[in-house]
Amino acid sequence: MRLSLDYLMAQPTDVQAHLQQLVWSATSKHVVEIGFRTGNTATAFLHSCKSLTSVDIKECDLDGFADDPKFKFVIGDSTKIKPIHCDFLFIDGNHDFEYVLSDLTRWGPHARELIGLHDTWRRKAGGVRRAVMTWLASNDQWAVIHDSQVNEGMMLLARLR
Repeated sequence: MRLSLDYLMAQPTDVQAHLQQLVWSATSKHVVEIGFRTGNTATAFLHSCKSLTSVDIKECDLDGFADDPKFKFVIGDSTKIKPIHCDFLFIDGNHDFEYVLSDLTRWGPHARELIGLHDTWRRKAGGVRRAVMTWLASNDQWAVIHDSQVNEGMMLLARLR
């Protein structure tokens, strides 16, 4: 169910501290997010983006999202479906090293400006940070511009011009 951004920003969730940064990062952009779950980040993106495509491996509760003309939902495994071009790619799907590295390798080249990742400092999701650093080692056209440790961590990468 889609909740208001103000309500979500007041709730203690694992993305609460990052929602305003996501709104700013998505402003006037075409966004693709891998991992929809409850739609909290989708709510932030839809507040300011041009369009949002959310990819998740399973059916999700799309109440309040499906009617939004800026929103599209794709059911599929991000390691197998065809990547979509976007301005801002946000990865918060499977947190195992191999999956995150696959998402970055397959989808990263299709992101024109930004890549965001959640759970970069989460102990149980140690594969996220390691995958980012591995990927960055062979992709010097990207640089870390934001690396927050709060709310399990969030990292933003910018494509260098």
